[in-house]
Amino acid sequence: MAENKLGSVLKPFLALKTLGEKPDTIHVPSEYREACDRYRGFHVNDLDKCIGCGTCAEICDNDAIRMVPVVGREAELGKTEYRPVIDYGRCCWCALCVDICTTNSLNMTREYTHIDEETNSFFMFPDENGIHNKKFPKGWQADKDINFLDLERVPMEELGPDQRDSSFVEIVKGFTKQQAQLEASRCVACGLCTAACPAGMNIPEYIDAIWRDDIPEAGRQMYKTNPLPDVCGRICTHNCETACSMGVRGEAISIRWLKRYAMDAIPSDEYKTLINQRVVESEGRSIAIVGAGPAGLSAAYYLVLMGYKVTLFESYPKAGGMMRYGIPEYRLPYETLDKDIDFIISLGVELKTNTRVGTDVTLDSLHSSYDSVLIATGLHQGRSTGVPGTDNPMVFQSIDLLAKITKGEDFPVEEKVVVIGGGNVALDIARSLARKQKAKYGKVNLIVTSLESRDIMPADEEEIVEGMEEGIEFHPGRGPEEIVIESDKIVGLKTSKCTRVFDEEGRFSPEFDKDDIELYEGAMVVESIGQAPDMSYLGTFAESLEYNGRRIKVDEYYQSSENWLFVIGDIIKGPDVITGIATGHTAAQGVDYFLRHIEADGITKIDDILRIAHSYQKDELAQITQAAETALGKSELEELAGKLDTLKNLELSSLEMLDALLVNSDTRIHLRQELPREILKEDFMYITNLEPLDMSSGDTISSGVISRLSAAYALYNDLIQLTRSKELKFSLEILRRRNDQSRKVFS
Repeated sequence: MAENKLGSVLKPFLALKTLGEKPDTIHVPSEYREACDRYRGFHVNDLDKCIGCGTCAEICDNDAIRMVPVVGREAELGKTEYRPVIDYGRCCWCALCVDICTTNSLNMTREYTHIDEETNSFFMFPDENGIHNKKFPKGWQADKDINFLDLERVPMEELGPDQRDSSFVEIVKGFTKQQAQLEASRCVACGLCTAACPAGMNIPEYIDAIWRDDIPEAGRQMYKTNPLPDVCGRICTHNCETACSMGVRGEAISIRWLKRYAMDAIPSDEYKTLINQRVVESEGRSIAIVGAGPAGLSAAYYLVLMGYKVTLFESYPKAGGMMRYGIPEYRLPYETLDKDIDFIISLGVELKTNTRVGTDVTLDSLHSSYDSVLIATGLHQGRSTGVPGTDNPMVFQSIDLLAKITKGEDFPVEEKVVVIGGGNVALDIARSLARKQKAKYGKVNLIVTSLESRDIMPADEEEIVEGMEEGIEFHPGRGPEEIVIESDKIVGLKTSKCTRVFDEEGRFSPEFDKDDIELYEGAMVVESIGQAPDMSYLGTFAESLEYNGRRIKVDEYYQSSENWLFVIGDIIKGPDVITGIATGHTAAQGVDYFLRHIEADGITKIDDILRIAHSYQKDELAQITQAAETALGKSELEELAGKLDTLKNLELSSLEMLDALLVNSDTRIHLRQELPREILKEDFMYITNLEPLDMSSGDTISSGVISRLSAAYALYNDLIQLTRSKELKFSLEILRRRNDQSRKVFS
């Protein structure tokens, strides 16, 4: 034992044998020492490749990455004007930002030296040239074989061609719960989708709720800006998916199908629980809306919630506009459409169908009887090619035939049919007629021809592919010359090759090769080259209104030069359901501002919303304290008194936490005030307009507490989505969880 101890004492002296050897000296920073191939050094960022999604900043646990606006970078579809800057005083070189980058624009080099007495110099803006404008080999890059991102979307199950080509049964089956949560888990919540959505839907918020299996919260987020979410879950043009950052390296999130999943999972009798605010007592003012399509229904929904008496005038037998009379049932089942519409009507909207403004009632009489009028009459007239033969009775407009199909009216379906047009409406009528051909003749014999070549056809790609699967023959890049008629009967469509559709400036200016002629056989021709409005109901107002080209001139709230008249939907923005919904929402706000003589009251800072939360918590503490005192000493309310006392302590703690968030300098030092999108004070009416607790009984107290806690849960959930500060998110998640747990206790 003693011998071992002696060896241990003498061991350090063994180092003396190296005393004469030349040391290995690293001359940093005067000499660069080569780093390993996967070294995690300073960042480089390809600014053109970078889309400014902010995923790198979101994943950084050290809050070392900030997104800043860059001069010369403009926001566009799928891109922002922001780019990342890195605080190397906070960076831990973990490279998660590189692994999670949706575009692979962000990488790390083998450069590792920066020496400066100025601490601000460690806050750097990486570009493709490196932080010192010196080229260093790349080090850490996203692994090509192992992704932190799920780049492939969950497949959607659909009926096969042989199951659908003779039926109007809905094609898309929809996600299961497991499929929806798996697809939702792919989302990086960058918000580029919201910027691309005409209605500005809170897409990351409802996808996050689906992932957390909080379906009511997903529905609540949708109803903020879209009162027809189940409809849009099926037939929305989903521009949001075009902007999705996940689509750069992989496949975009299935945003439309996730919306459908959530709304299908919510029974219609639970819809009222999704509304952020109670229906306000009417002030006696009334609004007339002409047209019960997406724009008119959207405006009606928001106006009735504001407390106005709303009457919808619809010329068709049922509400829905082109959603019902222009979209086939295999894409949008009528029960789905009715589910959304019936809810809007149930809120107190009066619907007058089979009433045509201009015939059954005049616009002037509406002006006299109502405080404001919105016109949302859509595009229900077809446009004709005007080529010889279009006056034949076997030449139809697609819009008319789609309406006949919905109403169950008979019309001739020939064994050979030619459809002119390359948009979604042309595909809708072509696929509908193909089904009728299959049912009548046992086979499909239908040709679709369009000016546009296959690569620029405006119809959705999925519509074209599915049409081909169903037996439709496509001849793109052809222009109609003449409908050939023999003995008063159509025998076919004569076409020439279209050499261009648009000129160098993007204007519609088709040119044709008249030597390249083809004849497509058919006994029936359907024109589907566009839609037009019928504005005859304007009467004398047509002369007094101001115009912007052929369209009525409106301001940002769709208010016309006749200040009582608002113009929304397809007639002002063109045919698109989600755009129509957006115009209805904006116009409803405009009507409210106009009648109440007020300006829009916007929120620009996170502190503004924190103050709303603080005001709520202060009032909530007072309400719960009063309720606890009411229940105290009553034997039948003993259990409730205990719950209220516990809740009172939680509410006091929550108020103290908000106090700290608003005044504590340590908490606020890195608090970012900017909001990701435009917010109005009215967006928080669901919390600012809460009714006080009814203290008359234990049941009324409990139900009131649950309602208030649900509103608070929604408030903190909204705040979490609106802030970019990780410290603040951490605190808000505590507050959200408290309210969720407390409402479950009272439930």
